[in-house]
Amino acid sequence: MIFKKHTFCLLMLLISSFLFDELFAENIVIEATVVDSIYRRGISDVNVFIQGTSVGTITDQHGKFTLVISEQNANLKLVFSHIAYSVKIVPVSYFDHENIVLLREHSIRLREIEVQTKRPAYEYSQEITNIISAIPSEIFDSKGFADVADILIADQSAVIEERANGVKTVSIRGANQDEVLVLYNGIRLNGSFDNLFDLSLIDPSGLQQIDIIKGSNIATFGSLGSSAAINFVPKLKQDYLMKFYQRVGTYNSGDWGLNLSNEFHGLKFYAGIKEAAWEQRYIENQSSNENIEHQTSNVTLNLSYSFGKGTTNDRKHTVQSFYLQSERDYNNHRDMEKLGKFHKVQSIKYINDFEKYGKVNLNISDQILKESRLNSYLLWGI
Repeated sequence: MIFKKHTFCLLMLLISSFLFDELFAENIVIEATVVDSIYRRGISDVNVFIQGTSVGTITDQHGKFTLVISEQNANLKLVFSHIAYSVKIVPVSYFDHENIVLLREHSIRLREIEVQTKRPAYEYSQEITNIISAIPSEIFDSKGFADVADILIADQSAVIEERANGVKTVSIRGANQDEVLVLYNGIRLNGSFDNLFDLSLIDPSGLQQIDIIKGSNIATFGSLGSSAAINFVPKLKQDYLMKFYQRVGTYNSGDWGLNLSNEFHGLKFYAGIKEAAWEQRYIENQSSNENIEHQTSNVTLNLSYSFGKGTTNDRKHTVQSFYLQSERDYNNHRDMEKLGKFHKVQSIKYINDFEKYGKVNLNISDQILKESRLNSYLLWGI
């Protein structure tokens, strides 16, 4: 009987100890914000839960959440899941010193479809009826693309070909690359020899938007544009006065750029300069003396001035001037091959709005495109 009493007391003591630990155990309160890794904006409706359990919550409209877990679960992990972002898993201990969780946006692959609808009014809307895809600068400004070819990859109808020497060309809807007309503010850039243009010569930071005009019979731009036309619209105004950036990476890669933008008494001004360089290394060669070197340089200057009051809020006369200069050098030390490109285009455009009778566009442009190649051959003979 005494043994039973001792057993009963011991059992009650264990139960009391367990209940005491459960009632007075300390909880961990996690308060944090889930944001986009690029735009640094809060992401709403993100599922936040403890891995392997159904315990969790979701973020509010600002990306904030609060989750209370017991101290016993301090060694577990939290899962962050959203349909538009890659899943991220972090340990609970991460929030001891951090309250921000970065999620990276990812693309969802779907079968290819094409939707046609009423297109917005473009500058050449009265001259063509083709399908136009516009890529505004808001999409690519903050993503650090090296050149416009990296942007055009996102268009489902564009196929980019990049050669070993860094030259990039584009084809639209499976057509030949020499059937795509490349324009800079309406000025033809295609080479007179092969009707191609190297897209790596265009710096995206100096562009307002990219228009992809799809379909044949683009009579507006001449008979040379067979399958499509790509028009790079230069930037005239930005929401900042000055912007400087510099990036570095592996294999001696890096770039820096300086952009200036302002408006003074109707004169819009934009200027930009960019320098970039990177190396490529052959797998079988560890010596840096046999690397491939790339160097690029871009200078952009855009001016626009409007004057003369019309019947509408727009000015009656507009004078625009654009200047673009690009240089690119490719040096293959192992194969003793060199490629140098120099491209310059400058133009002056006058736009007059006669209101009742329409607009008049006068454009004078000058373009220089130089290319130099050096190939060394070693011949053996007996």
